[in-house]
Amino acid sequence: MSHSPSTELEERCRGAVLGLALGDALGAPHEGGPIERLLWRWIGSTRDGRRRFTDDTQMALDLADSLLRCGKVDQDDLAKTFAGSYRWSRGYGPAAAHVLKRIRSGRDWREANRSVHRTGSFGNGGAMRAPIVGVFFHAQPENLAAAARQTAEVTHAHPLAMDGAAMIAVATSAALAGADARTLLDRARQAATQPEYAERFAIAAEWLTANAPVSPREARARLGMGITALASCVTALYLAGRFRDQPFEAMLAFTAAAGGDVDTVSAMAGALWGAANGAAKVPAAAIARLEAAEQIDAVGRQLVVARRADPRERSAADKERAATSPVRPLTESVEDTIRSGILRLLELIADPAAQERYERDVPMANVPAELVSMWFDDQYQPASSSFRAAFTAAELQLLAEFHQFYDSRTSSLPSSRRVRDLHRCRAWTEIMAMAASVRSRIR
Repeated sequence: MSHSPSTELEERCRGAVLGLALGDALGAPHEGGPIERLLWRWIGSTRDGRRRFTDDTQMALDLADSLLRCGKVDQDDLAKTFAGSYRWSRGYGPAAAHVLKRIRSGRDWREANRSVHRTGSFGNGGAMRAPIVGVFFHAQPENLAAAARQTAEVTHAHPLAMDGAAMIAVATSAALAGADARTLLDRARQAATQPEYAERFAIAAEWLTANAPVSPREARARLGMGITALASCVTALYLAGRFRDQPFEAMLAFTAAAGGDVDTVSAMAGALWGAANGAAKVPAAAIARLEAAEQIDAVGRQLVVARRADPRERSAADKERAATSPVRPLTESVEDTIRSGILRLLELIADPAAQERYERDVPMANVPAELVSMWFDDQYQPASSSFRAAFTAAELQLLAEFHQFYDSRTSSLPSSRRVRDLHRCRAWTEIMAMAASVRSRIR
């Protein structure tokens, strides 16, 4: 049975968003070195056994949330949305965490985005969420690249990073229109303004034209699998083109074998693959095990409804769906994440054996300092409306009492990096008991 153009477009938009999230979640366990992989083994699944997504998907959902609420790129709103959703347990990098914490403390994003790198970050954080821009602005190609650069600039202000975002957004839009692998690559290349990308585009074009049997090791050596936009965006474009007509799992296996920044490259490539193939071809079994899969799927539908080229194209169902719940799935996902993060952290603070396992599995970690930082800097944010919505009034009171108790005893904690020294401290023993009591009363 043939699909109408609008139905096919929605299918591809859903595929882009689901492909991004699934690539991220499946790539995360293969991310980085041994320390990062061990850490994600600890925090990489929800309480009901679903695969958690990382900051890549969280920031993509934040971007969708802002676009749907504002109807355009509003950089001030976007900065507040990013900062409000920041949680340590999503796996944000140190530089991104620093920027978002500064924004959350009240600093202007125009200052915060250059607080780590004077010329702005040249990482791939702006590109990893750019498929959302490609979906939202699919009917406005003349605005697409500029919009992608604006969304990237909030956190990644270097020209290479903004180019990466424009490339991925333009490629996503091309994939939604059914472009083949070479056309997709060429459209992305035209969006690049920085000459540093030229060599990588030439290599990727040569490989795709010749259908070359490039190994994961060679792809990483010549295109990159790094955390910078330069060392990852063309790689994602190449992978999406090479595996366009192959199973999603084959592309993910290749990316995992290459190593490096697997989750972000997989998120970008996954979005492009999903945009080309549609949601029906994204592995259903894997989606069923993805955290917040239903809410994520709804985002693709909402984005295409919001940006139909002509309002007359909207069906009655479109209008009803847009009017009734434009951003509810995103809000629910944020609240669930906040609640889960707080409960997991309380469990960790209350469990000395878990603290010892964490130290053993991640020997470079300063577990005592992280246990304090995770609560005071990352997880406990009572001023946030999303945080307050995640708990009942009685639960918020319990958390406030624990926060005050915890704060009153931090000055008595030892300065040692060792968990065993922490466990000898009476103040920490009292904190663990209090955490256990609070956790037992929040279900």
